[in-house]
Amino acid sequence: MLVYGDRFRFEDPRAKLDGIEAAWAEAARLPPGLIRHGALVGAFVEASELAQGLADLEFEAAGEDDVTALQGAAMAVVMEAARAVAQSWSLLPLREKVAGGAGRMRGAGAEVSGRGAVEFASLPTSRIHPSSDALRAPPSPARGEGERLRALLPDAAIRAKQAEGHAFYALYPEAYFEAARTLPSATPVVGLRSIGAGLAAMAAVGAGGKAPFSLRPVGHPFRREIRASARLRARVAATPVAAWAIADEGPGLSGSSFGAAADWLEAEGVPASRIVFLPSHAGDPGPEADPAHLRRWREARRPTADFDDLTGRAHGAVPPLAHWFADRTGEPLAPLEDLSAGAWRARRFADEASWPPAHPGFERRKHLLRTDRGAWLLKFAGLGREDRSKLDRARALHRAGFGVEPVDLRHGFLAERWRDDARPLRADESVPVERLAAYLGFRAGAFPADAPGASLIELARMARVNVEDALGAKAAARLAWTDAELADLQHAVRPVQVDARLHRWEWLVAPEGRRLKTDALDHAGGHDLVGAQDLAWDLAGAAVEFDLPEHEAGRLLALCGYDTGQGRALYALLTTGYLAFQLGLWTLAGGADNGRPAALAAGYARRLERMRAPHV
Repeated sequence: MLVYGDRFRFEDPRAKLDGIEAAWAEAARLPPGLIRHGALVGAFVEASELAQGLADLEFEAAGEDDVTALQGAAMAVVMEAARAVAQSWSLLPLREKVAGGAGRMRGAGAEVSGRGAVEFASLPTSRIHPSSDALRAPPSPARGEGERLRALLPDAAIRAKQAEGHAFYALYPEAYFEAARTLPSATPVVGLRSIGAGLAAMAAVGAGGKAPFSLRPVGHPFRREIRASARLRARVAATPVAAWAIADEGPGLSGSSFGAAADWLEAEGVPASRIVFLPSHAGDPGPEADPAHLRRWREARRPTADFDDLTGRAHGAVPPLAHWFADRTGEPLAPLEDLSAGAWRARRFADEASWPPAHPGFERRKHLLRTDRGAWLLKFAGLGREDRSKLDRARALHRAGFGVEPVDLRHGFLAERWRDDARPLRADESVPVERLAAYLGFRAGAFPADAPGASLIELARMARVNVEDALGAKAAARLAWTDAELADLQHAVRPVQVDARLHRWEWLVAPEGRRLKTDALDHAGGHDLVGAQDLAWDLAGAAVEFDLPEHEAGRLLALCGYDTGQGRALYALLTTGYLAFQLGLWTLAGGADNGRPAALAAGYARRLERMRAPHV
């Protein structure tokens, strides 16, 4: 089944470096606290993307990873950003006390307050010991590193890959800093691109080591391999240390990227007993793991920092998650309630028999917060460049009467009001066609896409693959669009930030009967292959999910301006694409959740079987 997709952006490296420096300058103007820390992490994510894009540019030209001046300069910028994040994360209590201290004593190169020295002594052991001058100033990477990199930047655009862990799965870079603090001092770190380039820098700072280098595992997803230059191999051979660490997110179905990097280190003379893995979770690789890799994985040291530990207590600038929005929501009355992985259904539905299906792999982390001012939903919305646009989108939907009230977005989490007074749609209820048209029409006008998603040719390929997988080659052969037909219809496509989640359970009914849309901010930028699409994708989704009769679907098309020949052709094509995508999505959810996802997938399959072959 084809469901997942990667997000790439072609960017001018100089413009990207300008943006990073502007983000650092903005962070420096903010007062100490969570908001500044979040800004520093955002700059770190961007710097990591720049280093990844430059390394991949050189890899594609040479066919192997190498030690180069450009990559060294790029990683130096990432290291400065990582140090700023780590300093904010670890030592802000000291910074605040030094700035306001009264008594004075001699410190390392400058005077610090006596109280500050006492506070420093009581902090957890850290290898970061900046001078008091650094503590008084907001943390910001040295401009010199950026200038050195700028002098080496190529004219060619880089292909920056969105880091899924930071964008979708609440993978905080601070976790790698914490995990690496348990390593032997100055442990060298290897990062696996894409996301591992930045994670390795955070780990190197945590271990008190030098700047890492990164590798791009290539080949079959379950049988990755490393291609490295003689200079890079010589660097490993010339580094006799107690341990080598490999940083990446995962492992996933096979863990083959971790496995390939460890194979490479062993081939260069590093004993398996000295290889440490820095993963994003404490579990094993999945069922596609090589037995030898799995055995080495289980025998190796694999320090991790648990998300609940990261967000459940204070770390420097960052208070516990329950207090991130306290100035807007009030102080918590009880511990956060985890609503992730479908747990939200127990709060919305009276009994388990009425629960809709859940797909944990596509759900964001979310928590229910109760304070003296009401109830609030805290939902992970992503780290990096797009977080503020999601808040703007939420505010626009609320002002237009389609969404719940957002509060703010801080360090990756969006807070919005939890509507205890609203209820989910009943099985015998719908959303009126006029309301659907108003909502979708508003989105089309308010949320244009800055980049297109999958092309019609790519969507058609997905539909054929998924239909053949579920219904057989004969059913797939009915989807007989030609590339020429699809390319011609592509000219009619106007990409917008589609909702892409119009399922019945994604709507609430307010006390006065008004339908409110939830989970409506970012699926056009999700970890799937669809991306931003023409509004016809959502028109198809609405017609499918509410099982609209033909005349009602026709009225929806007319209200949204799609009752033309080309509009109807696009709607027909994307209806097939929507059904095939949903079939794949819910099939991948497997047989868990009491069979609910499987039953939903079967329903999409039946609709595909009943459809006549669409034409364009």
